[in-house]
Amino acid sequence: MEACGPSGWVSDVCKQRGLKTIVCSTHDEAWAWKNTKRKTDRHGCGYYMALALASRIGEASRFPRGKSLAHYWGLTPGVRDSGDSKGHRGHITKSGCSMARWLLAQVVFHVLRRDPVMRKWYKPIRNRRGSGIARTAVMRRMAVIIRNMLTEKQSYTECRDAMIDRRKKQTQVKASAA
Repeated sequence: MEACGPSGWVSDVCKQRGLKTIVCSTHDEAWAWKNTKRKTDRHGCGYYMALALASRIGEASRFPRGKSLAHYWGLTPGVRDSGDSKGHRGHITKSGCSMARWLLAQVVFHVLRRDPVMRKWYKPIRNRRGSGIARTAVMRRMAVIIRNMLTEKQSYTECRDAMIDRRKKQTQVKASAA
């Protein structure tokens, strides 16, 4: 799937090869596209940013869980383990689309300014591990939210709050089991 203009050479090549294209020549057409409209519902993302992220995702239903999109974009840490050892978590894998990671990094700056809930979650991580690692954590969380927005057809705040509630329940279950 490629986002391109109707007269662009990318559109011609995609048609020859039988690939599905998204034709958006103005920002009004981009806004009319259903996934772009859903994505711009969140804090800090404009028309073209949402369209660029949408073209990097494709069909969101192909990701079984929210974490899967973060894995796809290379935002999760690499793990080296052997045998019964717990394993060593390293740097993020960066295996996915570098443009998607860059776009998400730009969105994170705006989200941290405009969303007090996300900022509250970000600050302890920043104080403990540093701002770069904390922003990457927010990028992972945003990838989960974006995937859930597209598959469940909900707004940013609904998906964010549902994710926070799920995480609280998980920590309560772990605390009661220990």
